[in-house]
Amino acid sequence: QNNPLLGLPIVAIETILSFLSYDEISLLRSVCKRMDMICQRVLNQGFLKVERYHSLCQRQVKAQLRQRESERRNHSLARHADILAAVETRLSLL
Repeated sequence: QNNPLLGLPIVAIETILSFLSYDEISLLRSVCKRMDMICQRVLNQGFLKVERYHSLCQRQVKAQLRQRESERRNHSLARHADILAAVETRLSLL
């Protein structure tokens, strides 16, 4: 535990980790328990950001779609709504 990086405040370590990909951050979890805890926080925050952004996009698209199902299928945003629904399924599995 003589690693100078781990002696930094959590906020500083999170800032450093923000320059890495989520895959690279997940690999760092095996370093030690403290790094595992910090990486979990960063990964969970990233996941929550994705969920919020997806929800925002879905609300915006649904607000522009027609109310009737027959009109909704022919709308220019129908494909976007289908893709967002598929992404929602994947997110719920995570």
